[in-house]
Amino acid sequence: FPVTIEPSKGWDATCCNRICSWGKFKEVKSGKTFYFFSVHFDHQGVEARRQSGFLMVQKIKEIAKNMPVICVGDFNSTPDTEQIKIMQASLGDSYLVSKMPPYGPVGTFNGFKHDAPLKVRIDYIFVDKHFEVLKYAVLTDAYDNKYPSDHQPVVIKTVFK
Repeated sequence: FPVTIEPSKGWDATCCNRICSWGKFKEVKSGKTFYFFSVHFDHQGVEARRQSGFLMVQKIKEIAKNMPVICVGDFNSTPDTEQIKIMQASLGDSYLVSKMPPYGPVGTFNGFKHDAPLKVRIDYIFVDKHFEVLKYAVLTDAYDNKYPSDHQPVVIKTVFK
């Protein structure tokens, strides 16, 4: 399928163009197909983040229709914000729907500081009704007390229902 990339900066977004990358995948073992979306919301524009939540839900429905969906990313938004509530109304927040209690700290942003408190969750993995989340984790592994990113890795173990 053709893919068009049109980075843009909208609403009150500041310095950076933002995109959502997506693809259609097929699980080899079962032959089941699903869509995977990866997004990065603006880090300063409050309205840009809010509107991005609406846009993500709209585009996921447009592109994936009724197919299974996983959506991941740096949403630069805490769980109490409108954009995350919009996403949660459409997709399951893996932190909340995991069969096992979440592993690791709640927070996902470290700012490259090894002693960061890790209390603020801004990175998410959302799944639709086709998936069951067995495990959710925020990993804190570091090399020589240095993180490879300013965000902690968020991982899940999921299966098709």
